Amino acid sequence: MVDWVEENYEDSKETCSVLDLGCGNGHLLLDLAELGFEDLTGIDYSPAAIRLAQAVAEGREVDNVIRYVAVDFLADVETEESQEWRQSSSEESTTELKKFKVMLDKGTYDAISLHQKKKKDAALAASANSEASDKTSAEEDSQVVLAENDQDMEELAERYPKKVANLMQDDGRLLITSCNWTQDELIQRFSQVFEYESHIKYPTFRFGGVVGQTISSVIFKKKNTSASSV
Repeated sequence: MVDWVEENYEDSKETCSVLDLGCGNGHLLLDLAELGFEDLTGIDYSPAAIRLAQAVAEGREVDNVIRYVAVDFLADVETEESQEWRQSSSEESTTELKKFKVMLDKGTYDAISLHQKKKKDAALAASANSEASDKTSAEEDSQVVLAENDQDMEELAERYPKKVANLMQDDGRLLITSCNWTQDELIQRFSQVFEYESHIKYPTFRFGGVVGQTISSVIFKKKNTSASSV
C-alpha cells in the first residue's frame, strides 16, 4: 500500500492529504512520513491505539507531519464535536471540513463486515456445547444476541462506503486491502458510491485447478465525478 501511494503521488508529497482509516499503531503513516509525505492523518475507534501511535510517532520524530485522532467516523449522526478533527488548522476562518486525497484501509472494513460472522460462529458453538436440557433456551438467547449484533454490524458495513466517500476529495482515491473478501466481492460491496479503477497484483496460488491470491487490494474512485486517472 505504501509503495502504491509513493508511486502515484511522488510529485505531491507536501500537499497530498492521506487518511488512514483504522490506523491502529500507525505503521502505514510512519512509513509514508519517512518517505517525505507531510499531510498525514490516522483515525481509530480505540483511544489506546491512538495513544500508542502518537507515542511511536514522537519517538521517531515525525509527529509534526502525522496527526492521530480517536474518532468513530461511522457514527450514525455526526455532531460538531465529532467533526472537529476535520476543521482547518490554518489561521483563516472557514466552515469547510477537510477532505482527503488518499484514503487507506488495511483490515478495517474486514473487521466491520466480518464481525457478525464471528459472532454467529461463537453463538452456535456455545449452543452446541450446552446441555441437552438447556439447549433450547441457549439457542433462543443466542438468536436474540445474534439479531442485535447482526443488525448493528450490517448497518455499519452498509454505511461504511458512503461515510468514506464523504471524507474523500472528488478526485481522491480509496485503497482498501482485504484478507477476507475477493476483488470482485469488494467491487460489488462498494459499487453504490465507488467505481473500480485498478488493483495491486500479488503472487497467486493454484489449488484444485483454481488460481487465486490470499490478499485483495483494490483502488476505487468516486462515482459521477470528472476525476482523471492517477
